[in-house]
Amino acid sequence: MTFTFKRSVMKNKVLLISFGVVLLGNLTQAQQSAAQQTRILNISQRVEKSKLKLSQLENELVDKTNEKEKAVKQAVESANENRDAAVKLSDDVQHRKKAKRAEKRSDQAKRDAKKARRATQNAKELENDISQLKKQITKDEAALSKLNAQAAN
Repeated sequence: MTFTFKRSVMKNKVLLISFGVVLLGNLTQAQQSAAQQTRILNISQRVEKSKLKLSQLENELVDKTNEKEKAVKQAVESANENRDAAVKLSDDVQHRKKAKRAEKRSDQAKRDAKKARRATQNAKELENDISQLKKQITKDEAALSKLNAQAAN
């Protein structure tokens, strides 16, 4: 009887240890799954924020492009006015008013050209930001699909 009692105790210990190992394995797997779900959620949130920012930047790009076109148009007009004032001054070199007008037109043309360069640079920088954001979104979406595929298995 003692022998069978020891045997049944041993069986119970083996069963209990096996059950513990299975339970720990399931807990570890559940923890890994929870961590993976957390990563998936974080990446999803980052993608959504990036997409929102992308739409804002694209709207801003439309405005910057319009500003750039306006500035370029104004610079061309100022350059033409400067040229006309210079031509009028060349007809009468000693005329003070014409000289002053030509100088003012020249200064205005410089300012407008500078504004046009700045507007062009701002639009270009915004296009670069949009490009980088699109690359980041693509990268995050690829990582997200990879994690989702792993979670499905």
